[in-house]
Amino acid sequence: MKSLLPTPSPFFRSLLLWFLVAGACASAGTCFTTTRATITKKPNLITHIFDFGDQRYIIAEGGLFREMTFGYQNQLSDMVANFNRYVTNGREVLLYSGEEIWRSEDLNTFQTTKQFGLIYDIAWDGDQWRAMTRTGCYLSPNGKDWVWDQEAPKISYVESGRLVANQGNLLMRTIKGTFSKVKGRPWLQCSEETSALVAKASRWRVLGEDFVIVLWDGSVYRSRDGQTWQYLSQFPEVVNLIGNGNVLISLSSQGATISEDGIDWQPIDQLRNIDNIGYTTRASWTGRTFVLDVYRQGFFTSENGRDWSSSPTVVGTAYDAAYGNNRWVWLHYLENGYSDEPRNFVKVLGSDGHRAVVPLPEPEARYRLIWSGRRFAALPSYVGLLHLYLSEDGETWQVLDGLPPGHYQSLAENDDRLVLIHEDGSIVTVTTDGEPRRFQPAAPAGAVVWDGSRFVVHTTMGALISSDGLAWQPNEASDQPALHSLAYGNGVYVGIGEDGAMVRSENSTTWEQRPTNAALQGRDLHFNGRVFVFSDYMTNRVWSSADGRHWVYTLPDPIPGLRGVFDNGTELVTLGLEDLRVYECSLDDPAVEPRLRFVLPWVVHNQNWSTEIVFSNRDHQSRDIQLTAITSSGETVTRNLMLPAISTQRFLANELFADLSGYALQVWADFEELGTAVATLNREPISGGASPAAANGFHIDKLQQGVLFPYLPGDQIPAMVVAAPQAADETAMVEARLYGEDSTVIAVKTVLLDGARPHVWLLSELFPEASLQLHSAVEMVAEQGKTLIGTSFVFNERRQPSMTQAIPVAGVNKP
Repeated sequence: MKSLLPTPSPFFRSLLLWFLVAGACASAGTCFTTTRATITKKPNLITHIFDFGDQRYIIAEGGLFREMTFGYQNQLSDMVANFNRYVTNGREVLLYSGEEIWRSEDLNTFQTTKQFGLIYDIAWDGDQWRAMTRTGCYLSPNGKDWVWDQEAPKISYVESGRLVANQGNLLMRTIKGTFSKVKGRPWLQCSEETSALVAKASRWRVLGEDFVIVLWDGSVYRSRDGQTWQYLSQFPEVVNLIGNGNVLISLSSQGATISEDGIDWQPIDQLRNIDNIGYTTRASWTGRTFVLDVYRQGFFTSENGRDWSSSPTVVGTAYDAAYGNNRWVWLHYLENGYSDEPRNFVKVLGSDGHRAVVPLPEPEARYRLIWSGRRFAALPSYVGLLHLYLSEDGETWQVLDGLPPGHYQSLAENDDRLVLIHEDGSIVTVTTDGEPRRFQPAAPAGAVVWDGSRFVVHTTMGALISSDGLAWQPNEASDQPALHSLAYGNGVYVGIGEDGAMVRSENSTTWEQRPTNAALQGRDLHFNGRVFVFSDYMTNRVWSSADGRHWVYTLPDPIPGLRGVFDNGTELVTLGLEDLRVYECSLDDPAVEPRLRFVLPWVVHNQNWSTEIVFSNRDHQSRDIQLTAITSSGETVTRNLMLPAISTQRFLANELFADLSGYALQVWADFEELGTAVATLNREPISGGASPAAANGFHIDKLQQGVLFPYLPGDQIPAMVVAAPQAADETAMVEARLYGEDSTVIAVKTVLLDGARPHVWLLSELFPEASLQLHSAVEMVAEQGKTLIGTSFVFNERRQPSMTQAIPVAGVNKP
């Protein structure tokens, strides 16, 4: 049968040189989070504080919270908010309210036990649980298996009932009076006089083998058997009495006092300065520790009741932090404090567990906290600054006077020099003699870092280098962005500024600009010993990178209202508008290798044809890609590109590979937010000088064993390009089938594809003995384990091209 396709001219044999792809090499940092804790300020309306296992917990409005290093893990369970009582024996916790008892051995899962009538009180007597309910008293060895207590008084119990246990001794207040039980003996009813006394009790405690009660008027009484009571002492006005079985602590208008017998009371000196301690304090014995929750002043803790320390969990909003000398230092602002209270204070936590809370030197000022490399530096944030405060431990602060007034935005320090960047762009150096020296560079200084041997200051005209902070050597680099933070690590200098500005340098002389999305506003840039870390308050993300070139989200989710990020290599802390979060994680660089992402089957650029290649980077940061061009003859050439953040860039093929024409283009990258496309234009006058054809690149993850060219019109000039991009240096055997208009197979041919090279055919060349129909189709299927890409071209008599990406198919027809 005579072919319907005209004999191709030499031109059409050479016109098949076009199409493109893109690739990238990158190494990205990541965060392996082992434990995540959401930390909040101290919850309001605390009702219970207790120890369980090796952790301290509180029950407050909203649920159950666990005390952490810097605060509380937010709402471990909200179900406890529905219960008004709790008891624990160290093995299990029982929550009860109404007719229900819920039991837990881990504070994560709670299970309901037997339902009673209304439950009035539960106590642990040292051997078993006892529950006082409307329907009687019950016993349980484990809090879940309950039996009726046949020995308990046979009366109707009411809501005002109380049940107290002390080393096996029991005291019970009921509507019928008071009953007591000494271990090993039966229950006895107390006299009317005793019952009347116990009925006035507002606090029930134990001391040794004795019961201790506090009456409404502050009178304290003691009894061994619950029958006979001894008057001990009296406190005026409010009294809160707590005990651990060995000592009693009273909190009243007289202050905080301690006693071993309830008669002789001694003041607790460390709590002497807490005003209104009787009125403003929730006091608890948690099972291991005395805890005082003092209104607006935080927690005070003691194991013996005599030696007290303040907890780092204090009221106020953390607004800045730094880590150095193996300790965290936090700046807090006291909200709604009294006028005579310090409004700013420092919390300190050392790696050895040392804790401290101290006021800042100027309590009314807001500060910036910076780790200089040797010391903590606090800079009050107001116009006219004359002082800089320095501290090695975060507790003892020394003032540095004589600085030029104004704001300071960056500082660095070695053993005998402190270098600061003034808001006017000048460099201020303070020597060991304390005399400031000021230097005004040609361009305003933005940030400074000490790299271990010299100070490096970045400006908009390049870097300034100094070994002593006094003599500065310029290294000019034009068109540099203004920076507000600079860090050094892994042999790289990295800086960030406003509007997504970012730079990096490996020698402090040549600076590579790596712009991010202009909406990304980075701050708190630092190097933690392994990777660079910074926070972005526009996306509420934490970013990390090992090389300052390729950045990843360190945490999986945004932090609402993110205001800062700080870490010491093993702990990462974020400050949000509402909470402070601690992540126990190691920030490392997993050295993620780039992989093949896209392939453009055919790129051509010569005197008759030009190709435009487009790359789209949808990431918030600039990204690197690697391009590998593989010609039909097997020549391989590579080059790298940097794609700006949130951008689409267009390149002419001869700008990327000037000496190549007729190749497949592979795009390698280490990120997903990438796209690519190609447009080929006939530049001849016969086609109007710019007749285009366009198609997208093949995503490597969507490739199949075969490709389908569904429409190759025989009355035009159809052509095909096919490659096996993942075959590399291998050979792929491919079966090609030509279909006619009625889906019958007109011809079958087997071809060999050499590696990832592109193979180009006119349809008439691939099937020279077949008669091409008006509506032809070609299916190509590779041998098992190989995948294919393909592009078809159709040219009219004006040599104007159309280009279509072949359809990946599963490869039912195998050779």
